[in-house]
Amino acid sequence: MSLFKSPLQKNLIKLKRNLYLAKSDPEFFEKYLLYKDPHSPEAHYYLAKKWEEEGVLMKAYLHYQKACHPDSPHYYQAKSACRSLKILIEHDNSSPYTLAKKKTLQLITIIVSLILLNLLTLLIIL
Repeated sequence: MSLFKSPLQKNLIKLKRNLYLAKSDPEFFEKYLLYKDPHSPEAHYYLAKKWEEEGVLMKAYLHYQKACHPDSPHYYQAKSACRSLKILIEHDNSSPYTLAKKKTLQLITIIVSLILLNLLTLLIIL
């Protein structure tokens, strides 16, 4: 065991022996739930926020439900998010697949507009 810690360890969290996880990892909370504590309300809360931002409401709702543990520091936020998502899901009757289709359509629109912008700049340059 070294007496001096590496500067790289500032960003790492020790999960198990010889298993570290970077705080900046985009899948940090999924990995935390997988390797460390599958019942962590805090990890479920942040994972639910991520899914909600991505538009996958059903997954977000399920993780918010798991985050609604009375000992959780995010209990009230998770409970209110659960209520609002339940209303949204019931009102929309939308599945994650329809939301994924909407996202795909948005991405296609962005790509086509970028291609048209590049063609326009080429025409201006010539």
